Amino acid sequence: MVSATVAGINNSFVGQNIITVLVTTIDSELKRLGLDEVQLMKVDVEGFEMSVLKVATTTLKINQRT
Repeated sequence: MVSATVAGINNSFVGQNIITVLVTTIDSELKRLGLDEVQLMKVDVEGFEMSVLKVATTTLKINQRT
């Protein structure tokens, strides 16, 4: 996991509290959990869904429906 500091997009939270969150990828988390199949994935990341899916390449290829 990677630690990331969140201060808002375009410095919109200047002067506000800054929080640090843990960040990982879907592929890394599934590997850590020992899971090799995904039947359903709900992604709620406030408009960054495509970014999440772009780095889930291994998971999406393995679970591709034919």
